[in-house]
Amino acid sequence: MRAILTVFGKEFRENLRERRTLISALILGPLLGPLLFAGGLSLRIERGAEEGERPITLAVAHGERAPKLLGFLRQYGVRVESVDYDDAAHCKYERWPVLRKKIARLMAAAEMVVVGNNHLAGYARKFTPHVTVIPTVVDLAAYPNHQDATPSSTIRIAWIGTPMTANYLKPLIPELERLQTKHPNVGFRFIGAGSLPTNGLRIESREWSAATEGQLLSECDIGIMPLCDTEFTRGKCGLKLIQYMACGLPVVASPVGVNRKIVEENRNGFLAANSGEWFKKLEALVENAELRRRLGESGRSKVAAEYTVEQGLAKWLKILEKRSQCSEQQPEQIEETISAHG
Repeated sequence: MRAILTVFGKEFRENLRERRTLISALILGPLLGPLLFAGGLSLRIERGAEEGERPITLAVAHGERAPKLLGFLRQYGVRVESVDYDDAAHCKYERWPVLRKKIARLMAAAEMVVVGNNHLAGYARKFTPHVTVIPTVVDLAAYPNHQDATPSSTIRIAWIGTPMTANYLKPLIPELERLQTKHPNVGFRFIGAGSLPTNGLRIESREWSAATEGQLLSECDIGIMPLCDTEFTRGKCGLKLIQYMACGLPVVASPVGVNRKIVEENRNGFLAANSGEWFKKLEALVENAELRRRLGESGRSKVAAEYTVEQGLAKWLKILEKRSQCSEQQPEQIEETISAHG
C-alpha cells in the first residue's frame, strides 16, 4: 500500500510541474487517490479472508464525509463499530435535497452513534436506538491553572476558536468596546480569530496552536463564548468553556445548547442572554477579583470531575466492551446512554 501511495504522489507532483497538465492533475488527483486506497484496502481484506484471519473491525469517526467508503467497507465484511458526532453535522446538508438525508442514513446504518451532547442525541434517536452521549473532554495537564500565572495589571478577556466561529463575536463587539472604555485596564486576547474587524478594541491576536493554547488561556482572567441560537449552535459541545474552566477562568456564555449545563450560574460563571446582560456580567467579573477566583476554582474542579480525557476514555472502553459482549452473545438490542452532565 505504501508503495502505491509513493508512486501516486510522485506522478501527481510530476503533473503539477507542467502548466498544461494542471487541469488534469486537479481532476485526476482526487479521483485516483480514493481508487488506489480502495484497491489497496480491497486487496488487504481479500488476502485476510484467504488466510483465515478474523474479520477486520474499524472505529470510524466523521464517517459522514465518506458514506460510500463505509458502504465499501461493509461490502467486504469490515465491521464499522461507531459513528462519532460532536457537531450538528446534519445542518450542513439541509439546503441540498439530494444530501438532506445523508446523516440520517449513516446513523441508521451504524452499530452505534456517539454524540457530544443531549441535543445531538435527540436527533440521532430519530434514526437509531443505539445512541450514547460522551461529552467533550480535555487533558487537564495541558491547561495550566491561572492561579499560578504571573499577576498582571491588565484584566484579559479570552476567546478561542476559528475565523469562522469568530463571527459569533461580532454582535458583542459594541459591548466589549463599552466595557473597555469604562475600564481602561481591560484587554482582550483572541486566539485563532483571524482578521476579525474589532473597531478599535485593544486586542492581542494570537494564532492557534495545540502546543500553546493552554498557556495562552491561563494568562487570561475571563473566558467568553457568545453564540446565536440556531439548530447548528445547539449542537455545539462547549469545548471553549471546558478549556477556559480547565485553566481556572470564570466564564460568560450565551444560554444556548450544552452551555446551559456546563455553566452553573454564579458558581463557575454566568449566562448572558442579551447585550445588557453581557455587559453587566462581564463588568461584575472585571471589578471583583475574589469573584473571579471563586468561580474559576469551581470551574476547574468541575472539569477535573467530569471532563477529563481519563473519564472520556473510561466511557469509551465501557461502551466498546459492552458492544463486544453483545456481538459475541447476540442478545436483543441494548441502548446505553451516558449523561453528559449530572
